[in-house]
Amino acid sequence: MNGVHQGPPSRLRLPMLQVFNVVVPVFAIIALGYAAVRLRLYPAEGVKGLVAFVNNFATPCLLFEAMLTSDFGSTFNPAIIVPFYVGSLTSLTVGAFLAVKWFRELLTAKRPDVEFVAEQWPALGRIDAGATVQAVAQARPEAIYNVTFGPDLT
Repeated sequence: MNGVHQGPPSRLRLPMLQVFNVVVPVFAIIALGYAAVRLRLYPAEGVKGLVAFVNNFATPCLLFEAMLTSDFGSTFNPAIIVPFYVGSLTSLTVGAFLAVKWFRELLTAKRPDVEFVAEQWPALGRIDAGATVQAVAQARPEAIYNVTFGPDLT
């Protein structure tokens, strides 16, 4: 030893090394693909077919294999899952309300003659939006601003 104290290995190093070992190869493959197209080693026209293959075949196969081999009993941890979803839903809700608020403020500042005739907040996760659509139709708006997305639009 050269007089330098080498204490026990940090507990943070191993998980960071595991993350590094997973992330670096992914970004390396992305960089190689970009370089291959940029240097014309792979035709740009082929990218569309490759993306379709990855999205429609390779990724679903990998997910299916992961679902078959995962141990959900040891993976399911409410102490991690609950705070994640509480934070996600809170962010979604606050973001939607702020989007509407700021949209109203910005539009009113640009066009003071604009009149808001209705405001509807459809129930999230419900497939039947008939009542909401009828209420909007009865208000006869000239334009609609929508902050819901995904399955909430069906």
